[in-house]
Amino acid sequence: VFGKSITELVNSDKKRIPCTIADRNPLDADPLVAAFMQLLSLPDSRFNVTELLSFLHLPAAMHKYDINDAELDLFAHWVQQSNIHWGLNAAHKSIILGVDTANDVFTWHWGMSRLLEGFSYADDDLLIDDTVLALNEIEGQLAVTFGKLLHVLEKLAGYGDSLKRQRSMDEWKAYLFEMRDSLFEASSVDQYASQTITKTLGQFFEHYKMSFLDDSQTTSERKWSYQTIRQALQNAFTSPDSQNQFMTGQVTFCSMMPMRSIPFKIIAVLGLNDGEFPRQSNYVDMDLVNHLGREVGDRSRRGDDRYLFLEAILSARKALYLSYQGKGIRDNKVREPSL
Repeated sequence: VFGKSITELVNSDKKRIPCTIADRNPLDADPLVAAFMQLLSLPDSRFNVTELLSFLHLPAAMHKYDINDAELDLFAHWVQQSNIHWGLNAAHKSIILGVDTANDVFTWHWGMSRLLEGFSYADDDLLIDDTVLALNEIEGQLAVTFGKLLHVLEKLAGYGDSLKRQRSMDEWKAYLFEMRDSLFEASSVDQYASQTITKTLGQFFEHYKMSFLDDSQTTSERKWSYQTIRQALQNAFTSPDSQNQFMTGQVTFCSMMPMRSIPFKIIAVLGLNDGEFPRQSNYVDMDLVNHLGREVGDRSRRGDDRYLFLEAILSARKALYLSYQGKGIRDNKVREPSL
């Protein structure tokens, strides 16, 4: 019943409730942002079939390489017929497995070669040199579609190799923007996600420069690995904008945060299960508070949640709706509400 806009509510025959969702971090909210971050893991990737096909299903990737839904079905069919599972080639497979040598069976190179040989000189499935079974799955104009799949695979493999090189922060900035523009072309669907990537990258590199204003040599010469950049950007993309999509005049889904005690007609608090709300403080061995004992003013997550709950109650003007999950979603066992 929840629609994303007032337009849907007016034009639809069914009754819709317009809503917005606040406090989501970009990494969880936008598939394009998640795919961009996944590209930074290419040097560690097994290049399994699911990852590549999921990448090709992104609207921004489909728009960039002019891929339609029918061609996506063809990609999945070819991969299934050629028995491709994971790994680029034998060398990549041996690195992932941590062995000296490995065969290329079930890799992309093995499967693509069988399809390519079948296209080149086989009218039927043909056994070549008693070792390779060429597959007659591609003919005519399907070669163009097959070329798109090879093109994307080669690009991802190239970035997986080039990401391993250490770069200065200025070089990383140019490289990441070039990688984004090379692999994605944002359509109208992904326009907001593309702007989020641009904004977050810009802020990240700007903050880095500001932290070394007194030492220009450090910013220009220091080299950074992709693991460090990936971790830093992971933190940047998982920081929600607390003001985004809040108080838009529609039903608002949001986190319980301090200083949000604004009067609303109806307040609904969901997920009030025992053990989950109020939140329990996790014991960390290096936390000195746990060893020295708590003092007045030390933070307590349980106390914070009790205060937020009080704020929610005081903000409700007409109705207060409290809800919890009565049964577990995995085992269907009865679950208790928070005391």
